[in-house]
Amino acid sequence: MNLPTLHIGALHIVESLQSRDLKTGARLRQQLAAMAASHPRPLPVHFWSEQTRAGFVGRLKQIESDVRSTGRPPILHLETHGNRDGLLVTSGETVTWADLVGPLTNINITARLNLLVVVAACDGESLLSVIQAHDRAPVWGQRFSS
Repeated sequence: MNLPTLHIGALHIVESLQSRDLKTGARLRQQLAAMAASHPRPLPVHFWSEQTRAGFVGRLKQIESDVRSTGRPPILHLETHGNRDGLLVTSGETVTWADLVGPLTNINITARLNLLVVVAACDGESLLSVIQAHDRAPVWGQRFSS
């Protein structure tokens, strides 16, 4: 039996934290960029700090565009605060879990079903509440932390 294989070509880190918070997404980028550069097939590591709901959702659309132009399927790491309603961005706005389904589905389709999402936020597992078995897959897999 052949198990599905995840193919990764890039890492995209989107951080939206308060000014008093440790910049854990930026720190992750620093750590991973050095490792990725030394890999036999260098892995691009992209980092953005988004302050608003519109900027956050817009960044996901830009990541889809990047995947389309480079052909590199991504790991998408979201570094924010969260709650059962969604992700809390720097401006205080909420990006609801439902807001993420369309952009994640589009990235996953563009990446030929090779999108892995890491939600580094409290209640990140609530993303599962909007993923339906009969819909197109918004992610290949997900990893949640709190």
